[in-house]
Amino acid sequence: MDKLIQLLASLTGYAPNETDLKVATLTTLLADMRNKNTGAINALTPLSNARIVRNTILYATGTGLVDTAGEVKKYLKSVFGATSPQYKQVSDCNEITWLFVLCINSRSIYATVK
Repeated sequence: MDKLIQLLASLTGYAPNETDLKVATLTTLLADMRNKNTGAINALTPLSNARIVRNTILYATGTGLVDTAGEVKKYLKSVFGATSPQYKQVSDCNEITWLFVLCINSRSIYATVK
């Protein structure tokens, strides 16, 4: 795009009436696009690192939250039985949904106790 703008600037007959097509506007647009592209590139590494940490917390074999939630569900089933209300509360949702609900409930319980 830079070369196209340079070409348009070098043409003496290029004088559009539309503001969007003027060389100054195109130059500003190009600078804005470059700044946004740099911002996106700079944000990519922290985003990738955050996803790695998230995936480790959720999916680490044996210690991740998904495995832990699965074990808790198995425990509830063994203690209370497959037809119990306690097990039914967690058996209908997957581990991620159940963990989300558990975290919200524990925060509200913590706030109540505190």
